[in-house]
Amino acid sequence: MAFAGDMVIRLTANSMGLRKDLMKATGTIKTFGAGSKKSFTGFGRSGKTAFGLVGAAITKTLGKVVQFGKVLGGALAIATGAAIKKNMDFDHALRTAGVRAEASEQQLENLRVKAKDLGRTTSFTATEVADMMATLGQGGFNPEEIDGMVESVMALARATGTDATLGAELMSSTMEIFGKEASEASRIADIFTTTANSTLTSVEDLAEGWKFAAQGASTLGMEVDEVAAVMGTLAQSGLKGSVAGTAFRRISTLSATTAKELEEEFGVAFTDVNNNALSVVDTMAAIGMAADANAGNAEKLTQLYEAFGLRGVTASDALIKNFQHTDSLLAKIQGSAGSANKAMQDIEKGPWGAWKRFTSAVSGLMIQIGEGLAPMFESVMTKMTGWFNSFTDFIKENWNSWRNSFEESLVIISTTFQFTWESMGDILRLAVARYILHYVKFANLVVYFYTEVLPYSVEYYARNSTVLLIDSFMYIAGGFSNMIDNMKALWDAMLEWIKTGDFEPDLKGFGDGFRRTLRDNEAFEIPDRIKGEWEKDLEGTVNNLQVKLSTGLQNRLTTNLDKLHDTQAARAAKKLDDTRPEEFVGKERTAAATAGLDSLTGAGAPSAAATGAGAMQRGSAEAFSAINKAISEEAKVTQLAKDRNKILDQIAATLAEQSRPGFVGPPAVAANFPVP
Repeated sequence: MAFAGDMVIRLTANSMGLRKDLMKATGTIKTFGAGSKKSFTGFGRSGKTAFGLVGAAITKTLGKVVQFGKVLGGALAIATGAAIKKNMDFDHALRTAGVRAEASEQQLENLRVKAKDLGRTTSFTATEVADMMATLGQGGFNPEEIDGMVESVMALARATGTDATLGAELMSSTMEIFGKEASEASRIADIFTTTANSTLTSVEDLAEGWKFAAQGASTLGMEVDEVAAVMGTLAQSGLKGSVAGTAFRRISTLSATTAKELEEEFGVAFTDVNNNALSVVDTMAAIGMAADANAGNAEKLTQLYEAFGLRGVTASDALIKNFQHTDSLLAKIQGSAGSANKAMQDIEKGPWGAWKRFTSAVSGLMIQIGEGLAPMFESVMTKMTGWFNSFTDFIKENWNSWRNSFEESLVIISTTFQFTWESMGDILRLAVARYILHYVKFANLVVYFYTEVLPYSVEYYARNSTVLLIDSFMYIAGGFSNMIDNMKALWDAMLEWIKTGDFEPDLKGFGDGFRRTLRDNEAFEIPDRIKGEWEKDLEGTVNNLQVKLSTGLQNRLTTNLDKLHDTQAARAAKKLDDTRPEEFVGKERTAAATAGLDSLTGAGAPSAAATGAGAMQRGSAEAFSAINKAISEEAKVTQLAKDRNKILDQIAATLAEQSRPGFVGPPAVAANFPVP
């Protein structure tokens, strides 16, 4: 026993120590758990913050990517459209040049390659080069000549700051007038470049004066450089353009046609040994060198006036006084080979030239891209053209039907508005009658409820209350007696509702028990309501007004639409428009309405259809106006008929009053109001 007791004591002591150790361990675990929770909570917050920042950065980056994509997509769309437009302009200009030069397919392709190459390597765009080619082609040069001349035109345009097309036109006309070959184009460009850059004239002024001076000078055997030198000298004296050209023509013409008289006047020869007129440069120089230094200004001016007239005196005086300038300018022009190309290169050395070459290169790139997209673009445009043409044909084929429908809509709207305006009195009467009828019905219903329904209900339930209560109690008792079955039915119904969504419990003891109670006892019948005379009169008034307005509007619409159909049929029969007569709608209605029109309008009055059909010879707009006018006229006739009937009613009432016994009145009353 002692051993057992000692063992119990030891076990108890050990268990107490174990309990303390367990409690200590539990505290440690709780402390670790709290710390871990705090640590993990902090880690979670940090992670949440970090991931939130990363997510925000990703969202922001994606937003920028999307925005960049939109900008890039828009830029690509704009660039694609610009490339297609550039290629369209270039192709049109080049094909124009090909047509004017009568180029074959291969020659046109050669010109295309030439224009594109010059466009991407010079300060001129390919389209500008193609425009120059078109002008040269218009001047009568063939594709091979254009290929060799176009660079000279470019040099002239850039060296003188002239529009390239104008430069090409001037060179073409000059080479044609003076009979120069295409291989001499660079020489012509050098002449015009030196003249324009060495005097106060310009290529535009030279081109304007060339219209009057060049042809006559060529006939007299003068060269291009001589005419250019004379025009440059005149420009230094303020004579430019058409003024200089006209004066030059007068001087050269008179020098040739009145050579003998001028020789006698000035004492110098105006023709050579072969009786050919000398150059204006030579004759003006000879006159200047032979002039008498002692002669007065008036005498010199008189000589020039008598020789060349008022329009030539100023120019001749300038040429005579500045013949040395003319000679030196002519010598400069004759020694100006390559001046146009050199001037162009010098002008394009700076940043302006670099920019122009860059823009030309960009234009060339866009043209190349546009050429690649051209087949697809042509295919799309061809398909769209077919769609639009099909839609146009569809509109053309159905225009008559659409127009007829539109006219019918206008007739319906105008007729409805006109009828509404004319029937405003009846419409107001109908509105007032409906308003009053509403309150009369309500008042009668209130009276009916308190005088018929309520007393009968009280009497019925008083008579059958005992039976109703007993039957109700029995049904309720039956429901409780079947409580178990009812609970099961409810449970089954809930399961069915969960499965199918339908809730229809079959409860014993309830159901239609109360309804059977009412049915098995005396039937509950509400007495009929007897309408008052005022309510009946109001209902009759409302019904009559509704029928009158509905029938009147329907008849008016039918009449006016039939008249419109008559006019449309006449228009289609006479083919006064671009529509097809067989597409006319409403022929049946038109034929049915024709017989009734004479009875409405009278034998002597023109119908709306006849008026509209006649007006169709002046167009659809006048026809529709005529229809409306005819409708208005018939409305007036209808109103006059109503007024006439009202007067006849008044006459009949007056005659009835006169026939009453005891009536004393004028003996002539009956005669004054004859019954029609």
